Amino acid sequence: MEVYVFIMDQLISIIVPVYNVEEYLKECIDSILNQTYKNLEIILVNDGSTDKSGSICEDYAKVDSRIKVVHKKNGGLSDARNLGLDRALGEYVIFIDSDDYIDQRMCEILLNYANKYSVDIVSCNFKRVFENNIIEFNVPLFKEKIKIFTNDEVLEKYFLTLAPEIFATWNKLYKKSLFFTDEKIRFPVNRLHEDIATTYRLYAESKKVVLLNELLYNYRQRSNSIMKKISHKNIEDLIKNMKEYIAFANLKDFKYPVQIGLIKSYLIYSLWSKNIKDDKFLKCIGAMRELVLEYCKDLSSNPYIDQKIFIKFLLIKFNKNLLIKNILSFINFK
Repeated sequence: MEVYVFIMDQLISIIVPVYNVEEYLKECIDSILNQTYKNLEIILVNDGSTDKSGSICEDYAKVDSRIKVVHKKNGGLSDARNLGLDRALGEYVIFIDSDDYIDQRMCEILLNYANKYSVDIVSCNFKRVFENNIIEFNVPLFKEKIKIFTNDEVLEKYFLTLAPEIFATWNKLYKKSLFFTDEKIRFPVNRLHEDIATTYRLYAESKKVVLLNELLYNYRQRSNSIMKKISHKNIEDLIKNMKEYIAFANLKDFKYPVQIGLIKSYLIYSLWSKNIKDDKFLKCIGAMRELVLEYCKDLSSNPYIDQKIFIKFLLIKFNKNLLIKNILSFINFK
Protein backbone atom coordinates (compact mmCIF):
# COMPACT_ATOMS: atom_id res chain seq x y z
CA MET A 1 0.00 0.00 0.00
CA GLU A 2 1.39 3.37 -0.97
CA VAL A 3 2.28 5.66 1.92
CA TYR A 4 1.27 9.27 1.51
CA VAL A 5 3.15 12.11 3.16
CA PHE A 6 0.83 15.01 3.86
CA ILE A 7 1.84 18.64 3.74
CA MET A 8 -0.94 19.75 6.02
CA ASP A 9 -0.57 23.49 5.49
CA GLN A 10 -1.47 23.25 1.77
CA LEU A 11 -4.96 24.64 1.54
CA ILE A 12 -7.24 23.29 -1.19
CA SER A 13 -10.14 25.50 -2.21
CA ILE A 14 -13.09 23.46 -3.46
CA ILE A 15 -15.47 25.54 -5.58
CA VAL A 16 -19.03 24.27 -6.00
CA PRO A 17 -21.40 26.22 -8.26
CA VAL A 18 -24.95 25.58 -7.01
CA TYR A 19 -28.14 26.02 -9.00
CA ASN A 20 -31.46 24.27 -8.26
CA VAL A 21 -30.00 20.93 -7.18
CA GLU A 22 -31.72 20.39 -3.83
CA GLU A 23 -32.20 16.70 -4.66
CA TYR A 24 -28.46 16.05 -4.99
CA LEU A 25 -26.72 18.84 -3.07
CA LYS A 26 -26.42 17.13 0.32
CA GLU A 27 -24.72 14.09 -1.19
CA CYS A 28 -22.26 16.41 -2.94
CA ILE A 29 -21.41 18.45 0.16
CA ASP A 30 -21.20 15.38 2.40
CA SER A 31 -18.70 13.78 0.03
CA ILE A 32 -16.50 16.88 0.40
CA LEU A 33 -16.82 17.10 4.18
CA ASN A 34 -15.88 13.41 4.48
CA GLN A 35 -12.56 13.83 2.70
CA THR A 36 -9.55 12.18 4.33
CA TYR A 37 -7.63 15.38 3.65
CA LYS A 38 -9.07 18.02 5.95
CA ASN A 39 -7.33 21.30 5.11
CA LEU A 40 -10.08 22.50 2.82
CA GLU A 41 -11.85 25.73 2.02
CA ILE A 42 -15.28 24.89 0.61
CA ILE A 43 -16.86 27.70 -1.43
CA LEU A 44 -20.53 27.11 -2.25
CA VAL A 45 -21.63 29.63 -4.88
CA ASN A 46 -25.42 29.79 -4.93
CA ASP A 47 -26.11 31.00 -8.46
CA GLY A 48 -29.61 32.40 -7.92
CA SER A 49 -31.29 29.08 -7.07
CA THR A 50 -35.08 29.20 -6.82
CA ASP A 51 -35.43 25.94 -4.86
CA LYS A 52 -34.06 25.10 -1.39
CA SER A 53 -30.42 24.87 -2.53
CA GLY A 54 -29.47 28.23 -0.96
CA SER A 55 -30.86 27.33 2.46
CA ILE A 56 -29.17 23.92 2.33
CA CYS A 57 -25.85 25.70 1.78
CA GLU A 58 -26.48 27.97 4.76
CA ASP A 59 -27.40 25.02 6.99
CA TYR A 60 -24.09 23.33 6.20
CA ALA A 61 -22.12 26.54 6.82
CA LYS A 62 -23.52 26.64 10.37
CA VAL A 63 -22.01 23.25 11.23
CA ASP A 64 -18.61 23.45 9.47
CA SER A 65 -16.43 26.55 9.55
CA ARG A 66 -14.60 25.51 6.38
CA ILE A 67 -17.72 26.28 4.35
CA LYS A 68 -18.23 29.72 2.81
CA VAL A 69 -21.50 30.50 1.07
CA VAL A 70 -21.80 33.15 -1.62
CA HIS A 71 -25.24 34.12 -2.95
CA LYS A 72 -25.46 35.82 -6.33
CA LYS A 73 -27.86 36.50 -9.17
CA ASN A 74 -28.05 33.74 -11.73
CA GLY A 75 -25.17 34.10 -14.17
CA GLY A 76 -24.47 30.52 -15.19
CA LEU A 77 -21.88 27.90 -14.36
CA SER A 78 -18.85 29.82 -15.64
CA ASP A 79 -19.80 32.98 -13.78
CA ALA A 80 -20.17 31.02 -10.54
CA ARG A 81 -16.83 29.29 -11.00
CA ASN A 82 -15.10 32.59 -11.74
CA LEU A 83 -16.52 34.18 -8.61
CA GLY A 84 -15.34 31.21 -6.57
CA LEU A 85 -11.87 31.56 -8.06
CA ASP A 86 -11.68 35.23 -7.09
CA ARG A 87 -12.68 34.34 -3.49
CA ALA A 88 -10.43 31.27 -3.15
CA LEU A 89 -7.52 31.43 -0.71
CA GLY A 90 -6.04 27.98 -1.37
CA GLU A 91 -2.80 27.11 -3.09
CA TYR A 92 -4.79 24.57 -5.09
CA VAL A 93 -8.35 24.56 -6.43
CA ILE A 94 -10.82 21.81 -7.32
CA PHE A 95 -14.16 22.39 -9.07
CA ILE A 96 -17.04 20.05 -8.24
CA ASP A 97 -20.46 20.24 -9.89
CA SER A 98 -23.19 20.36 -7.26
CA ASP A 99 -25.08 17.31 -8.54
CA ASP A 100 -21.93 15.15 -8.49
CA TYR A 101 -20.01 13.60 -5.59
CA ILE A 102 -16.44 12.48 -4.99
CA ASP A 103 -14.51 9.60 -3.44
CA GLN A 104 -13.44 10.37 0.12
CA ARG A 105 -9.75 10.03 -0.89
CA MET A 106 -9.88 12.32 -3.92
CA CYS A 107 -8.27 15.41 -2.37
CA GLU A 108 -5.67 13.32 -0.56
CA ILE A 109 -4.63 11.37 -3.63
CA LEU A 110 -4.56 14.28 -6.08
CA LEU A 111 -2.57 16.51 -3.73
CA ASN A 112 -0.01 13.83 -3.00
CA TYR A 113 0.60 13.18 -6.68
CA ALA A 114 0.95 16.92 -7.22
CA ASN A 115 3.63 17.03 -4.53
CA LYS A 116 5.33 13.78 -5.46
CA TYR A 117 5.87 14.75 -9.10
CA SER A 118 5.91 18.55 -8.74
CA VAL A 119 3.10 19.02 -11.26
CA ASP A 120 0.61 21.82 -11.80
CA ILE A 121 -2.47 19.74 -12.67
CA VAL A 122 -3.54 16.26 -11.55
CA SER A 123 -6.51 14.67 -13.31
CA CYS A 124 -8.34 11.50 -12.20
CA ASN A 125 -10.72 9.14 -13.94
CA PHE A 126 -14.45 9.06 -13.21
CA LYS A 127 -17.67 7.06 -13.10
CA ARG A 128 -20.94 8.02 -14.78
CA VAL A 129 -23.89 7.76 -12.42
CA PHE A 130 -27.24 7.38 -14.16
CA GLU A 131 -30.70 8.14 -12.80
CA ASN A 132 -31.56 4.44 -12.57
CA ASN A 133 -28.54 3.97 -10.24
CA ILE A 134 -26.51 2.23 -12.93
CA ILE A 135 -22.83 3.16 -12.71
CA GLU A 136 -20.60 3.09 -15.76
CA PHE A 137 -16.82 3.27 -15.51
CA ASN A 138 -15.21 5.65 -17.96
CA VAL A 139 -12.91 3.76 -20.33
CA PRO A 140 -9.37 5.03 -19.67
CA LEU A 141 -7.05 6.29 -22.37
CA PHE A 142 -4.18 4.11 -21.18
CA LYS A 143 -3.57 0.96 -19.12
CA GLU A 144 -0.97 2.35 -16.74
CA LYS A 145 -1.94 3.65 -13.29
CA ILE A 146 -0.52 7.09 -14.07
CA LYS A 147 0.91 9.05 -16.97
CA ILE A 148 3.11 12.12 -16.63
CA PHE A 149 3.00 14.64 -19.47
CA THR A 150 4.73 17.87 -20.36
CA ASN A 151 2.34 20.62 -21.41
CA ASP A 152 3.09 20.00 -25.11
CA GLU A 153 2.41 16.28 -24.71
CA VAL A 154 -0.88 16.70 -22.87
CA LEU A 155 -2.06 19.32 -25.37
CA GLU A 156 -1.39 16.93 -28.23
CA LYS A 157 -3.35 14.22 -26.41
CA TYR A 158 -6.10 16.76 -25.68
CA PHE A 159 -6.64 17.76 -29.31
CA LEU A 160 -6.26 14.25 -30.70
CA THR A 161 -8.72 12.54 -28.37
CA LEU A 162 -11.04 15.17 -26.87
CA ALA A 163 -11.37 12.63 -24.05
CA PRO A 164 -13.45 13.81 -21.06
CA GLU A 165 -10.88 12.87 -18.45
CA ILE A 166 -8.53 15.34 -20.18
CA PHE A 167 -10.84 18.24 -21.02
CA ALA A 168 -13.33 18.11 -18.10
CA THR A 169 -12.97 20.80 -15.44
CA TRP A 170 -14.37 18.88 -12.49
CA ASN A 171 -11.97 15.92 -12.07
CA LYS A 172 -8.81 17.91 -11.51
CA LEU A 173 -6.61 19.54 -8.91
CA TYR A 174 -5.07 22.78 -10.21
CA LYS A 175 -2.45 25.10 -8.89
CA LYS A 176 -4.47 28.24 -8.43
CA SER A 177 -1.66 30.35 -9.87
CA LEU A 178 -2.43 28.92 -13.34
CA PHE A 179 -5.59 31.05 -13.40
CA PHE A 180 -3.70 34.22 -12.46
CA THR A 181 -1.09 34.47 -15.18
CA ASP A 182 -0.78 37.54 -17.39
CA GLU A 183 -3.74 36.21 -19.41
CA LYS A 184 -5.87 35.74 -16.25
CA ILE A 185 -7.63 32.58 -17.37
CA ARG A 186 -11.36 32.45 -16.61
CA PHE A 187 -14.31 30.38 -17.78
CA PRO A 188 -16.26 32.05 -20.63
CA VAL A 189 -19.58 33.32 -19.32
CA ASN A 190 -22.83 32.33 -21.05
CA ARG A 191 -21.19 29.62 -23.14
CA LEU A 192 -21.81 25.89 -23.30
CA HIS A 193 -18.75 23.62 -23.48
CA GLU A 194 -16.93 25.94 -21.07
CA ASP A 195 -14.64 23.04 -20.15
CA ILE A 196 -13.11 22.66 -23.59
CA ALA A 197 -12.88 26.43 -23.87
CA THR A 198 -10.69 26.67 -20.78
CA THR A 199 -8.79 23.51 -19.85
CA TYR A 200 -6.33 23.57 -22.76
CA ARG A 201 -5.28 27.11 -21.81
CA LEU A 202 -4.46 25.90 -18.30
CA TYR A 203 -2.41 23.03 -19.75
CA ALA A 204 -0.47 25.56 -21.83
CA GLU A 205 0.45 27.46 -18.66
CA SER A 206 1.50 24.31 -16.79
CA LYS A 207 4.88 22.60 -16.85
CA LYS A 208 3.86 19.04 -16.02
CA VAL A 209 0.53 17.23 -15.74
CA VAL A 210 -0.39 13.89 -14.17
CA LEU A 211 -3.29 11.78 -15.47
CA LEU A 212 -4.51 9.06 -13.09
CA ASN A 213 -6.63 6.05 -13.87
CA GLU A 214 -8.13 6.00 -10.38
CA LEU A 215 -11.91 6.43 -10.39
CA LEU A 216 -12.33 9.23 -7.86
CA TYR A 217 -15.11 11.39 -9.31
CA ASN A 218 -18.79 10.44 -9.69
CA TYR A 219 -20.32 12.26 -12.63
CA ARG A 220 -24.10 12.32 -12.56
CA GLN A 221 -25.99 11.97 -15.84
CA ARG A 222 -29.29 13.86 -15.75
CA SER A 223 -31.76 13.66 -18.61
CA ASN A 224 -32.83 17.29 -18.10
CA SER A 225 -29.29 18.63 -18.35
CA ILE A 226 -28.88 21.48 -20.84
CA MET A 227 -25.96 19.64 -22.42
CA LYS A 228 -28.27 16.73 -23.25
CA LYS A 229 -30.45 18.97 -25.38
CA ILE A 230 -29.81 19.66 -29.04
CA SER A 231 -29.83 23.39 -29.61
CA HIS A 232 -28.56 26.12 -31.89
CA LYS A 233 -26.46 27.47 -29.04
CA ASN A 234 -24.85 24.08 -28.54
CA ILE A 235 -23.33 24.20 -32.01
CA GLU A 236 -22.72 27.95 -32.06
CA ASP A 237 -20.68 27.74 -28.85
CA LEU A 238 -18.76 24.74 -30.14
CA ILE A 239 -17.81 26.76 -33.21
CA LYS A 240 -16.64 29.63 -30.99
CA ASN A 241 -14.41 27.20 -29.11
CA MET A 242 -12.93 25.84 -32.30
CA LYS A 243 -12.13 29.30 -33.60
CA GLU A 244 -10.33 29.95 -30.34
CA TYR A 245 -8.42 26.69 -30.82
CA ILE A 246 -7.21 28.02 -34.16
CA ALA A 247 -6.08 31.31 -32.64
CA PHE A 248 -4.34 29.36 -29.90
CA ALA A 249 -2.63 27.14 -32.47
CA ASN A 250 -1.29 30.12 -34.36
CA LEU A 251 0.02 31.60 -31.15
CA LYS A 252 1.45 28.43 -29.59
CA ASP A 253 2.50 26.63 -32.80
CA PHE A 254 0.29 23.57 -32.19
CA LYS A 255 -1.11 23.73 -35.73
CA TYR A 256 -1.55 20.07 -36.59
CA PRO A 257 -3.10 18.85 -33.34
CA VAL A 258 -5.65 21.64 -33.57
CA GLN A 259 -6.50 20.80 -37.17
CA ILE A 260 -7.14 17.21 -36.26
CA GLY A 261 -9.05 18.40 -33.22
CA LEU A 262 -11.44 20.27 -35.47
CA ILE A 263 -12.13 17.20 -37.56
CA LYS A 264 -12.20 14.87 -34.58
CA SER A 265 -14.75 17.07 -32.89
CA TYR A 266 -16.93 16.62 -35.92
CA LEU A 267 -16.42 12.86 -35.95
CA ILE A 268 -16.75 12.14 -32.24
CA TYR A 269 -19.61 14.43 -31.31
CA SER A 270 -21.93 13.69 -34.20
CA LEU A 271 -25.46 12.38 -34.03
CA TRP A 272 -27.21 11.04 -37.13
CA SER A 273 -30.64 12.45 -37.94
CA LYS A 274 -32.62 12.24 -41.18
CA ASN A 275 -35.40 14.67 -40.30
CA ILE A 276 -33.80 18.04 -39.67
CA LYS A 277 -36.05 20.83 -40.90
CA ASP A 278 -34.95 23.75 -38.75
CA ASP A 279 -33.32 26.31 -41.06
CA LYS A 280 -31.39 28.00 -38.25
CA PHE A 281 -30.00 24.66 -37.16
CA LEU A 282 -28.94 23.82 -40.70
CA LYS A 283 -27.23 27.19 -40.91
CA CYS A 284 -25.23 26.37 -37.76
CA ILE A 285 -24.11 23.08 -39.24
CA GLY A 286 -23.21 24.81 -42.48
CA ALA A 287 -21.02 27.22 -40.52
CA MET A 288 -19.30 24.23 -38.92
CA ARG A 289 -18.63 22.76 -42.36
CA GLU A 290 -17.14 26.03 -43.60
CA LEU A 291 -14.90 26.19 -40.55
CA VAL A 292 -13.55 22.70 -41.17
CA LEU A 293 -12.97 23.41 -44.86
CA GLU A 294 -11.28 26.74 -44.20
CA TYR A 295 -8.75 25.49 -41.67
CA CYS A 296 -8.14 21.93 -42.85
CA LYS A 297 -7.12 22.50 -46.45
CA ASP A 298 -3.65 20.96 -46.49
CA LEU A 299 -4.14 17.48 -45.03
CA SER A 300 -1.34 15.83 -46.99
CA SER A 301 1.33 17.26 -44.68
CA ASN A 302 -0.64 16.65 -41.49
CA PRO A 303 0.85 13.61 -39.68
CA TYR A 304 -2.28 13.22 -37.53
CA ILE A 305 -4.63 12.43 -40.40
CA ASP A 306 -5.50 8.76 -40.80
CA GLN A 307 -7.46 7.19 -43.64
CA LYS A 308 -10.82 7.23 -41.87
CA ILE A 309 -10.57 10.90 -41.01
CA PHE A 310 -9.40 11.79 -44.51
CA ILE A 311 -12.39 10.01 -46.08
CA LYS A 312 -14.72 11.80 -43.70
CA PHE A 313 -13.14 15.11 -44.65
CA LEU A 314 -13.74 14.39 -48.35
CA LEU A 315 -17.38 13.59 -47.62
CA ILE A 316 -17.73 16.88 -45.78
CA LYS A 317 -16.01 18.74 -48.62
CA PHE A 318 -17.92 17.30 -51.56
CA ASN A 319 -21.29 16.33 -50.12
CA LYS A 320 -23.14 19.11 -48.30
CA ASN A 321 -26.27 17.02 -47.91
CA LEU A 322 -24.37 14.38 -45.95
CA LEU A 323 -23.24 17.01 -43.48
CA ILE A 324 -26.79 18.18 -42.97
CA LYS A 325 -27.65 14.73 -41.62
CA ASN A 326 -25.07 15.14 -38.84
CA ILE A 327 -25.98 17.18 -35.80
CA LEU A 328 -22.89 18.43 -34.00
CA SER A 329 -23.46 18.49 -30.29
CA PHE A 330 -21.96 17.63 -26.95
CA ILE A 331 -24.93 15.54 -25.84
CA ASN A 332 -22.71 12.83 -24.32
CA PHE A 333 -21.99 15.17 -21.41
CA LYS A 334 -23.83 17.70 -19.33
